[in-house]
Amino acid sequence: MAFVSYSHNALCKTLAIPEITGNFNFHDALNAPQWQNHPGWVNDFHTIYSKSPVCDRVSFALLQDADCLYIAFKIAIPQAERRYQNPDSLWSGEMIELHFGAMAPDPWLLQLCAGINGQRFDSSGAYDLWQAEIVENADFWGGVIRISRSMMQISNCAVSFNFCGQLCESATYFTWTKLLRRFHEVENYGLLLFTDYANALKLRYGMTAQGDVDRSRFEKIQSEIYLPAQKITHGPYVTYESSSSAAVLWETAGMVPAFLEYYPADAPAQRKRILCDMENAVMKHRTNHYALLQNLKADTSYVYELFYLNPVSDTIAAAQISGTITMPSTLQDELDFYCVSDLHSDAGFLKCAMLTPEAQSSALKVLLGDNLSHAAGREALYAGAIDPIMQAGNTAPLIFVRGNHEQLGVFASEYFNVMPMSNGKSYRFARFGTTAFIILDSGSDNVDPQHTVLFDNSSLRKEQHEFLKKVVTLDEYKGAKARIVLMHIPPYHKDVASEVETYNMLSPLCNAPEKPHLMLCGHLHQYLTVAANATTYCGNSDTDYVKKRPEVMPLPFPSMVCSTAMALACRVSAGEITVRAMRPQLDNREIDRLTIKL
Repeated sequence: MAFVSYSHNALCKTLAIPEITGNFNFHDALNAPQWQNHPGWVNDFHTIYSKSPVCDRVSFALLQDADCLYIAFKIAIPQAERRYQNPDSLWSGEMIELHFGAMAPDPWLLQLCAGINGQRFDSSGAYDLWQAEIVENADFWGGVIRISRSMMQISNCAVSFNFCGQLCESATYFTWTKLLRRFHEVENYGLLLFTDYANALKLRYGMTAQGDVDRSRFEKIQSEIYLPAQKITHGPYVTYESSSSAAVLWETAGMVPAFLEYYPADAPAQRKRILCDMENAVMKHRTNHYALLQNLKADTSYVYELFYLNPVSDTIAAAQISGTITMPSTLQDELDFYCVSDLHSDAGFLKCAMLTPEAQSSALKVLLGDNLSHAAGREALYAGAIDPIMQAGNTAPLIFVRGNHEQLGVFASEYFNVMPMSNGKSYRFARFGTTAFIILDSGSDNVDPQHTVLFDNSSLRKEQHEFLKKVVTLDEYKGAKARIVLMHIPPYHKDVASEVETYNMLSPLCNAPEKPHLMLCGHLHQYLTVAANATTYCGNSDTDYVKKRPEVMPLPFPSMVCSTAMALACRVSAGEITVRAMRPQLDNREIDRLTIKL
């Protein structure tokens, strides 16, 4: 689990709230012995909008019981300098503001204000849940505020907190935690702990510290745990979209507005900016970021750089991360690409595969589906598929094919945040040089249940059938020297209703004058090949699975199924397609080879 900091401060100020002991009367205000003998009065304040020191003039202390938080405060102002509120405005006189909130997991903000002559403000309107006892003497004004804990969304024994206010005569505004511009910057608040420091380490971070833990030590340990929100935790990685477009994706530790700038490698002055998180004139705070680079020129390399925005100060910062995208020539006949399938989160195998010479030299990487066994969330997709590829130092663009297991689980839709396509679909057409890829979604391996609307793969296949009718009319398809179908489930068996639907879905390709030259699939967890127009598997398929289902529905082009723990090293040249079936974890052994003449 990553602990994320949105703060611009090096340390997050933190205060543990002592429990009340002895007889305590809130209405005694500052005369209560618990305040007079309190060892933890806090005065490490800062000013905002001015540089007047206030640490010797403002202080506060905290106590708690099972139901309430108590905040005592003193503000040293000579009586002659005190300004009192007029009836219309709390902010017209001496006052303090208490801010509570959180950035995550559910953002919230509560503002409570109290003035020198008893006026109050409550951003939630729950005035009956808190009270203020205001006192004055010749040296200071102050008081005690009692707040019901029910007003706060206490999470992991803490809430974000700030104490601020104004000294009217000197036009001085003070704040306990450093702010950039405004009092409502919850990301820059400190923390109140409703327990002691040592116990908070256990409850919040699962840590047990040796020896005593005081405020200073806790704050130091905490600063070493947290990741800055803008830190890039996954990526950037590139997806190949078309002969003139590519996408760059990355994930940040927290929700930040981010964007990308890019330019031709030989023309830095032609820099362009993509505000990937812009929506309705405002940059959105997100953790996953997607920038689509369009109108890219063929046979050209582009440099991209990542940036993020601080919306409070309206400043831009470079992430200090860049990369290069090289677009192929429209006449490029040669292409090396590398396929794996049915990883089921086997990150060890994937990293091994990506370190092979064939993977390292490939211009494209293809994930043929079932990257996970179950859609356990975005982090699972990163850990099981994206991160191992990046850790192997391989920056070639990726092509994603959705498998049936990507549909399973509460977080199935997260697939499209990590492995999207620029058209918003799970299928598309792409041309790389003179090679055309038809990327399809075979859906689930089961017929859609009649009692639910959770799945609608039948409609998805009909939609793709209409899509393929258009594809086969495209000059980019018809004029391609190599045409390759990428799909997860091979449509082989006439006794499997979902495969029959997929087989029918492919009819525009099967009936077109310019047919595909090859189809690459996964799903079956074993290596299989079927020749064009064949109704049985090729001779390398003497397994129990084949014996159980020896017949296949014929397709007018050859097909190959990538097994688990296997990779397909594919090469397209001017005259042929060669596919080598490899075992990366067995000395990268080649176990079979298929050659198709073009």
